[in-house]
Parts: sequence; C-alpha cells; structure tokens
Amino acid sequence: MKVLSGIHEPTKGTITINNINYNKLDHKLAAQLGIGIIYQELSVIDELTVLENLYIGRHLTKKICGVNIIDWREMRVRAAMMLLRVGLKVDLDEKVANLSISHKQMLEIAKTLMLDAKVIIMDEPTSSLTNKEVDYLLSSISDHESVA
Repeated sequence: MKVLSGIHEPTKGTITINNINYNKLDHKLAAQLGIGIIYQELSVIDELTVLENLYIGRHLTKKICGVNIIDWREMRVRAAMMLLRVGLKVDLDEKVANLSISHKQMLEIAKTLMLDAKVIIMDEPTSSLTNKEVDYLLSSISDHESVA
C-alpha cells in the first residue's frame, strides 16, 4: 500500500498502471493516476472542521469579476452529499476533535471518496466502526468503480 501511495520506494520490480510501467510513484503522481488509499491510521486534523478536513489543499473556486475566490457554497453542497453517502450525520462546521473515533474513520473514507479515485485501497477501514456502520458504509461505496 505504501509503495502504491508513494510513501515508500519499491526495492525491486515495477508498478504497471494502464499499461505504463513505473519504477516508483510519489504521492502526487499516485493521486493523478487515480489511486486513493485509506490507511488504518487516521489523517484527519482535529483542530479543523469536518468541511475543512474534506477539502484540505483543494478548495473549489469560482471567478467573480475575473478573480478566483473560494466557492464555499458549492463545497458545502458537495461535502453534505458525501457525508450523506457514507452515512455520517455530523455538522460540517463541527470540529473533528469532537467526533467519535468511528465518525473520524468515516470522515477519512469520505475524504478519499471525494477525490474521485479510480481505485481505492483500504487498510482495515472498518476496524473502528459498528456492524451497522460497516454495513451502511460498504453498501454506499459498492457502486464505486474499483474498491480493493
């Protein structure tokens, strides 16, 4: 997993994606190739809100009078739809520090799904979820193109 995400370099062999061989991937290239990875360790930031976590480093913008500004309205709409998709019922303005571990894990999954990855690789993404949350989550992502 860490080789595919660009965190570690492979010691030998090649990575083949869409019939193109790569000796190694970096994080940026992996994302460009459509690889989404959900690790067991959480990477959400407690000091930020749910909305801010969903859009770290990739705010949506719109032009007004020739100037790019952050499109908070569109970001809120898309974020709310994604939370609904994964069954996470929390306020977008809630600080992540106030969420339970299972809600943080579901937020982590929602973050990855928002990247529109072609392939999602998950490392025990349901380890902190209840059986009901697992069932709902798995049914909500089963329509994704490729989930491993």
